[in-house]
Amino acid sequence: MPVGVKIIFTVCVAMIGVAVCFIDPKADNAGPDWMWRGGRNDGFRNLACKSDGTLRRRTKVGILIWFAIFIGGMWLFA
Repeated sequence: MPVGVKIIFTVCVAMIGVAVCFIDPKADNAGPDWMWRGGRNDGFRNLACKSDGTLRRRTKVGILIWFAIFIGGMWLFA
């Protein structure tokens, strides 16, 4: 993959990562129940959010770690 494309991907992921930092963890981030296949009992929703829709304690940190892994993997393996 050309270096220019890697730089563009890195900038885009970094911008999304900065936007993730502005998410309020105490707000209802899960959205309405009808958006989830299982409603309040959806497995993926329960990984990131509590039953009232607020984010779990380490959700934002986990998202940022996944972004860092994605960027590192792209620069090392692509």
